[in-house]
Amino acid sequence: MASAQASQTAANAAATKAQASTSAAQAALQSAQSEQSVAQAAVNQAAAAANQIPSSTITLPAGYVAALKGYVKGTVTSDELNKIAAQGLNQFYDFQANAALSKVIVSQNGSAITLTAQEVQNLSLYAQNLINQIRAQFGTRAVLVTQSSLDYVETVVAGYNAAGKAPTWHNEDVLNAADDQYGTMFNENMNIPYVGWFPDEVTLNDLYYDTYQGIVSMLYADAHANWGHAKSLAGDLGNNFYDDAQQYLG
Repeated sequence: MASAQASQTAANAAATKAQASTSAAQAALQSAQSEQSVAQAAVNQAAAAANQIPSSTITLPAGYVAALKGYVKGTVTSDELNKIAAQGLNQFYDFQANAALSKVIVSQNGSAITLTAQEVQNLSLYAQNLINQIRAQFGTRAVLVTQSSLDYVETVVAGYNAAGKAPTWHNEDVLNAADDQYGTMFNENMNIPYVGWFPDEVTLNDLYYDTYQGIVSMLYADAHANWGHAKSLAGDLGNNFYDDAQQYLG
C-alpha cells in the first residue's frame, strides 16, 4: 500500500510539474506574442508616421507681392525689395516639428538618405502646398505633382548621385539629360540643406524642415541671386515663356 501511495504521490508531483511547465510555456508564449505585438505596433506607427504630411503656412509680408512685381518691372530696387522681404524671415520659426516624423530615421552616421516612394511623394506634396500658397497670393498658376514628375526627379537625383559628390550648384548636364529623356524644360531651385551639418542622424522631420526653410530662404533672402529663386517660386514672374506652360514638381 505504501508503495502504491508513493507512486501516486510521485505521479501527482509529476502532473503538477508538467502543469507548471505548461503554464511557464504559456506565459513565455504570451510574453513573446506581447513583445511581437509591441514590435509590430512600432513598425505600424513608423509606417503611419512616414505617411503623414505636416501642415505649414507661408503668409507673405505686407507689400511683398507688389514689391517683387515692381522689381521685375524695374520700378522697385533690390534694396527696397530686400527691406520688405526681410520681414518674412521670421517665418523660419513658424515650422512646427512633427514628433512622429522625428522618430523615422532615414540616415545614420553619414549614410545615404533612403526614402520610400511614398515618402518622396509626400515630401513633394508638402513642397507643392507651400509653393501654391505663395502662388495663390501672387495670382499665378499652381504647380502639380504627378507620377511623371516624381519619375523625372528620381532621374535627376540619380544623375547627381552618379557625379560622386554633393551638389553645390546646378548640374546642367544632368538636368539637360533628364529633359531630353522626358521632353521637358527644367527650372531647378536648389537649396543646400542643413542636415549635412549633422551626419550622425537624419529624420524625416529634418527633411520637411529643410524643405520649409529652403523655400522661406529663397523667397525672402534672394538678393544675391537677383531674386531669381523668388520669381520662380512666385510663378516665374517676368518670364513669358512659362505663361501658358503647366509646371510640375518633384
